[in-house]
Amino acid sequence: DTFEIVFGHRRHRACLDLGLPVLATIHEGLDDAQLFVEMERENRVRADLSSYEQALHYERAIKAGLFANQRSLAAAVGLEENTISVYLALATLPQYVIDAFPSPLAIQLKWAAKIRAVHKGDSAAVKEIALRLAREKGKLSAAAVFEALTGRAPRRTMGVVPLAVQGRTVGSWSTGNLKVVIELDRRCFTDTGLEALRAQLLKMAANRASDGDVGTGQT
Repeated sequence: DTFEIVFGHRRHRACLDLGLPVLATIHEGLDDAQLFVEMERENRVRADLSSYEQALHYERAIKAGLFANQRSLAAAVGLEENTISVYLALATLPQYVIDAFPSPLAIQLKWAAKIRAVHKGDSAAVKEIALRLAREKGKLSAAAVFEALTGRAPRRTMGVVPLAVQGRTVGSWSTGNLKVVIELDRRCFTDTGLEALRAQLLKMAANRASDGDVGTGQT
């Protein structure tokens, strides 16, 4: 007779290497979905299994057709459907987002929904930040990478920088990871001047967008 190992692969390998007999529990007549549930139950009690590994585990089960949807998967493994949804959100993050972290294993489950929401709002900006972080891999902790990707990191400038002309403050300028905020005194500009400024800013943004560096949207 031949058997498939459902869980305990590393223990089995160690026994083989050491020439020790294997004590195993045999279950007969299990289909693939039942095998997955048994393996999942064993994996979940392991302290060394990361959220990302568990997320990929659930994603593979759905893709393999073992379960029709996340609801049936949740029912089979005894978890809330919303919990499975969060795991799948983590498993399906873009690869460039995964690469931005020091290791995929360091990504916390609770970060997945926030990253996906920010990515949905401005995928181009998130991608630009992620690619920069990937080039600087190792310089930031996983938590700091999360903060940078979601625009919650400290501003790159030291607070708000005043804009002054001939000693008179006419507004302020501040930058974050995902936006630039410019405030100007309306009294310093004519209608023609404001329109010229708006046109120039749009022209600069359009040049960047045509290069594929940023996303575009309504003004």
